[in-house]
Amino acid sequence: SYRAAICGSDTIPGRDSAVLKPEADAVRIRAFFVDPAAARQGLATRLLAHCEADAARRGFRRLALLATLPGVRFYQARSFVPAPPIEQSVTADVAMQFVPMHKTLSVPAGA
Repeated sequence: SYRAAICGSDTIPGRDSAVLKPEADAVRIRAFFVDPAAARQGLATRLLAHCEADAARRGFRRLALLATLPGVRFYQARSFVPAPPIEQSVTADVAMQFVPMHKTLSVPAGA
């Protein structure tokens, strides 16, 4: 996403929907899920690679996300760096633990 909110739907009160600037901000990997029937076939890796390539084409050099606890190993294996876990409200009465993660994209030769 090229919007400032790092997670959540557009119905969350106080959501920051500002457009991100490639020279100053990290693009957001907000959420994607793979159907369990398609698990372990490389689909999530290809989706993430597509997101990274698109972000780089648009001039972004950093990515940020909030990983679910089961997703941390997936992102770490793809060079994302974790920060300490946080608790985030997902609905008015439900909160979950997430791990903020970031990644710096390599700058292509000649760029």
